[in-house]
Amino acid sequence: MLGADLRDRKMVRTTAAAGAALVPLAELERFRLAGETRLLCLRALEAAREAGCPTLTTSFLLFALVNSGAEPTGGPLCRSLRQRLLAADADAYQGVKAAYCGWFRGACGRGRAVASEPCMTPYIPAVLALAEGFAGAAAVEPQHLLAALLDYTPGPGAVQPGIQYILSMIRPGLDPVRREFASHGAAPAVAAESGRA
Repeated sequence: MLGADLRDRKMVRTTAAAGAALVPLAELERFRLAGETRLLCLRALEAAREAGCPTLTTSFLLFALVNSGAEPTGGPLCRSLRQRLLAADADAYQGVKAAYCGWFRGACGRGRAVASEPCMTPYIPAVLALAEGFAGAAAVEPQHLLAALLDYTPGPGAVQPGIQYILSMIRPGLDPVRREFASHGAAPAVAAESGRA
């Protein structure tokens, strides 16, 4: 049921719609990413590659943040996010994740020009630019990345970023997660206007 719901909603057009404007992964070098944040991006890209094609999306960044919370080296933010999502309804989270990965695999297979070189959707550079604003002069840490992922709003008529859609489908929901994790070192509500694309 979750898979069918995911396929029937507008969010599934995100990667396909962005496909014509995929951004080379080398663009990540433009951003001041802390080592842990860079590692999260690489893990998310590897998960995308395993799911069908090497395209970094906001959804795979969410999965990487949650997975990192299960590791001894995962920071307190990732552990807290994992606990919040899995304690609410682990089966729903895993179901939505599986449905997204299944859709992604199918979308990659149907694409006329499947990316063979690592790339990312246009939302990723926009999110990272917002995260840099939250970080100020410092490097982008995972808490800045998560705050930007939760707060980023694309331009009029654009599709909601995948991470926000996925969180809206599972308990506790997007807004409670936004409120809770805004207190982890970034203030999305204050800087929201600077992040509009």
